[in-house]
Amino acid sequence: MSPIKILFVEANPSDTNALRTTQELRDLQKALKDARFGAGFEVIPMLAARGGDLLNALDEHQPHILHVAAHGDGDGLLLNHPSDERSELLTGDDLLRIVRTHQDAATQRLHLVVMPDCYTAHLAEGLGDVVDAAVGMTDEVEDVPVQQVITPVFYRRLADGTTVANALAAVDAELRRRGQETAAEMVRLYPDSGGDVNPQAWRRRQLSPAMLDYLRSWFDKPWASVPLAEILGLADDDGRRIELLDVYVPLQVDFSITVKIEQGRIVDWWAKTPQEDGARRNLLEERMAAMTDAAELAELQRRQRNWPALGVEEQGLQPVVDLIERKIEARFHQNKDDKSAKDGEHNWYMEAHDAASVQPRFVLLGEPGSGKSSFLRHLTLCLAGELRRRSGDAHTPQNAGLAALRDWLLDAYAPVYIEMRELVTAVFPPLPVDGDTPVRLPDSDHLWRYLQTFHGAGLAGPGGELRGWFDRGEAILLLDGLDEVPDAGRKERREQIKAFIGAIVRRYPELRIVVAGRPHAYHAGDWAIDSFGLATLHSLEMSRLHELAAALFPAALGEPGKEQADAFIAAIRDQLKARRIEESFYANPLFFTLLAGLWLDPAARAQLPATRAELYRRSVDLLLTRWTRRRLPDMSVADNLGLDAAGLRSVLETLACTVHEQSAPEQDTTLFKVGELLTVLWEAHCAMQMQEVPDYLSRHVGLLTAPSHGWFYFTHRSFQEHLAACELICAAPESHLPPVAAERRFPDGLVRRTTQQPALWGNVARLAVDELIAHERLRDAGGVLAACCRPYLDRHEAPEAALLALEIAAEHHLFAGDPDELEVRGRDFAVLHQVALAAVADYAAFTPRQRLLAGNLLAARPGLDTRPGVTVRAGLPDIAWVAIPEFDSQGRPQFTFNDGQRDTPHPGLPTFWMAKYPITYAQFRAFVDAPDGYRNPEWREGLAEYFGDDGTRWEQRWPIANRPRENVTWPEAVAFCRWLTAQARRRPDLLPDPALMARLDAGWSIRLPTEAEWVKAARGWDDRRYPWGGQAYESGRANVDESKQGGGQHNLQESSTAGMYPHGASPFGVEEMSGNVWEYCLNKYDNLDDLSLGGEDYRAARGGSWFYNSERASVAARGVDVGDVDDFGGFGFRVVCAASP
Repeated sequence: MSPIKILFVEANPSDTNALRTTQELRDLQKALKDARFGAGFEVIPMLAARGGDLLNALDEHQPHILHVAAHGDGDGLLLNHPSDERSELLTGDDLLRIVRTHQDAATQRLHLVVMPDCYTAHLAEGLGDVVDAAVGMTDEVEDVPVQQVITPVFYRRLADGTTVANALAAVDAELRRRGQETAAEMVRLYPDSGGDVNPQAWRRRQLSPAMLDYLRSWFDKPWASVPLAEILGLADDDGRRIELLDVYVPLQVDFSITVKIEQGRIVDWWAKTPQEDGARRNLLEERMAAMTDAAELAELQRRQRNWPALGVEEQGLQPVVDLIERKIEARFHQNKDDKSAKDGEHNWYMEAHDAASVQPRFVLLGEPGSGKSSFLRHLTLCLAGELRRRSGDAHTPQNAGLAALRDWLLDAYAPVYIEMRELVTAVFPPLPVDGDTPVRLPDSDHLWRYLQTFHGAGLAGPGGELRGWFDRGEAILLLDGLDEVPDAGRKERREQIKAFIGAIVRRYPELRIVVAGRPHAYHAGDWAIDSFGLATLHSLEMSRLHELAAALFPAALGEPGKEQADAFIAAIRDQLKARRIEESFYANPLFFTLLAGLWLDPAARAQLPATRAELYRRSVDLLLTRWTRRRLPDMSVADNLGLDAAGLRSVLETLACTVHEQSAPEQDTTLFKVGELLTVLWEAHCAMQMQEVPDYLSRHVGLLTAPSHGWFYFTHRSFQEHLAACELICAAPESHLPPVAAERRFPDGLVRRTTQQPALWGNVARLAVDELIAHERLRDAGGVLAACCRPYLDRHEAPEAALLALEIAAEHHLFAGDPDELEVRGRDFAVLHQVALAAVADYAAFTPRQRLLAGNLLAARPGLDTRPGVTVRAGLPDIAWVAIPEFDSQGRPQFTFNDGQRDTPHPGLPTFWMAKYPITYAQFRAFVDAPDGYRNPEWREGLAEYFGDDGTRWEQRWPIANRPRENVTWPEAVAFCRWLTAQARRRPDLLPDPALMARLDAGWSIRLPTEAEWVKAARGWDDRRYPWGGQAYESGRANVDESKQGGGQHNLQESSTAGMYPHGASPFGVEEMSGNVWEYCLNKYDNLDDLSLGGEDYRAARGGSWFYNSERASVAARGVDVGDVDDFGGFGFRVVCAASP
């Protein structure tokens, strides 16, 4: 790709004040070096220039930009005459003639002239007639602002991919920030339209006709137009379509950056995940002076400025922060009252294209209808359009380019968008028919075999042009529908997919790859791809939804659509205020679009749907009503088929189920031939003219789309799944048109499909339960969920189906429901309850994230988590005690202690008991709520005043009953121990053994462990580095951030349910001693022997947390805190029953 050339004309006449042009040139070159696309610019210095050389230089170098660093005197430019060092005046007319003469014969037109020199505005005004844009100054300007601000800032912004107007706005903002308002007022641009100029559009690339046709082909895909036009009442008979480019809005992901602003500048920034916020900054700033552990400080700092799930560090995020800062600066100087630019902390959500900008390979997850496919397709169109435009294709859509990818950090790549189901069906080796046959793995050649089928050998064959783009790292591969491939539920298929992607990465290490899939399938199956980051689409905020409505309604309705968009958003806000709908319901792009379609129907507008089931049903019904009213040449569709809308729905329900169950090996579960529909219509005894149906379906957009003659698919997979769900829960199967087949009838048909192929039928089951609950068939809903759990409970089979049942129960808040209502479901709820109790500790069948779901369900209301040692019993903490004996099996008391620096022998400790789990939120809550508990000054005596007035000092980060009590201060932990000791005197059953009551009088108590006690309980008698044994961390055994140091793939980024990691227990059976939350110890951090309770000294902590990496969760790692500042949910404690140390 040809560079953007800047001819830098430098003049320094002897009889004028010296110009600092050499420094200006260096600053310009540095600005380009630091810019995103700076490598695509080439600076050509023309030193000691004279007027007679200018035309020759323009013709020789064919620059895109002419930058003149010379004196202006009001009439022209003073240049240097090298032969006798006399000044030469190049008049405005001379300059205009030179440029016009060059333009008339140029092979590469001059687009931009920049003259940041005294009195050059009138020259720029004249040049504005012959170039796209010209910049000059109205008055005498000093060298310093030119050298330090105007030139470097202007070119840095241009090389970042912005327009001339944006670059000048950045110059203006920086000059004013430096107090140089006079210089800022001098800058002029001619003509006004020159502000739209973007240098990236000048980078012409010669493309072969085949490559150009390839790029154009993306704009002819069926998905290039939003296939929901009919939902918005758009009559498609006149050929109008809603283009994806016209209605797409950027999609937020579950990650944001918080910036701290002072006077329009970012003075600090940090990353924010859904579980983290700015409290981390408070912690760092307050504790920094007390930090003596360099490793902990470095780790804390690292965690502040990275994108953990995506695998991007501070260096990768810095360009994003730079863009944010430039936006803030511009807003601040344009309007100091702009809320987003005011001093303080502001949160900026990242979007899907930001993830693609900073991470070359990642998986994008999104719920059905969240827009993940739209993102990949929009990205494809924008990149293809940018390359088309640069090649000189005048027919490129205006909004197909990098400018449509807001704040895109990269250059244009050749896009290759592939729907995985089509690729797998076409070229993947067949799966083995039995377990003894090894699976055949695809490689990168299978990709080219597939692409060659569509694009020919010239592009995709050996030596093909497209392969060259892959080799050079100038292509981006976009793989859609990771979990929607045939046989997605089989581990052999997942093995093939991961092997395929891995082979491509190895062959093309510079290739960018984005893979899209659904969260449930990705997390439930073994889909994780090595070295790929992870981002999840976030619900759209109201401002972004308003943007979507403002694009969608006018695109469908023209000018009246603007008013309708505002009215629709107002209706959504009213629904929220009335609490008829949840925010997450409308914030899904598909659901939002369906709601918009209903809004435009006067009969439906009065009461918008409040549930997913109602939305799908009413949207499909509305589509079918419109569809059946449409007229063929002689009769309506209803007359032609002999069916009304309800009858046609029944037919499509059967069709959808038939299409979805096309689960023969290698068979697509989405695409079907028209014969499938005709067969169902025949079975429904429709009176129809068959020959007209295919033609009609091909010409009309509704529930079905025709990608080619005789082939169809449901417009959105969710429609197919909704209709299939309705077939499988039909309450009157005999009267259904056609009658529901016996093997599909409720409930066995749904349960069998879900338990045997949960990956394929999981979302169908979700929508089925939605329908059942919406129609008040609660017993049926509970029965389906319980039946999906039975194989797991009875035979430890189909854990995926049991997990699905728990997820659906969570969606409908079944565990949090009224106890009396739950009793109505009695036996069915008991099955779900049993599954949750089993799943929370079943590390062999479920991932940490899945076990966390089970734990959250058990904490949904009191009394559900019945595991010993986790919550409360008779209103007091139920501690599961574990004995830590004085002697090993050989009668030796010695063990190996580690002080955070080295292993040292320890002479031994008397027998004591330690809590199996950290103190949980429910257990600490018993202390807080007790009349003689938290507020009793007796328990605070002699302790630092780190207590709250009306409650605890700091709020629990995750107020979930069975998770550790975190964000607790060290004095609060000590007070809890004092209170619990007093309760044990009245209730001996709180002790490990009631016989220990006498020891309380002899100095024993329930207290925090010393570091020596903690290390012994975690390590046992040997020198293991982790509680489960050995010197190396083992993935999945603890709740830590495994994304660093090659530890593994798990990274919950929040605390976890107690008891989730039984395979991480210490030799004595104590759990959670690695990860989850740091655990306070009794002694001071700086002195292991100082066990005094008074003062504000920092205390030692052990075990690491969810917030830190695996190294910080080793037995040797030490933490430090006392709870004096608001924590980020990282510090808790556990107790021991022991003698006074």
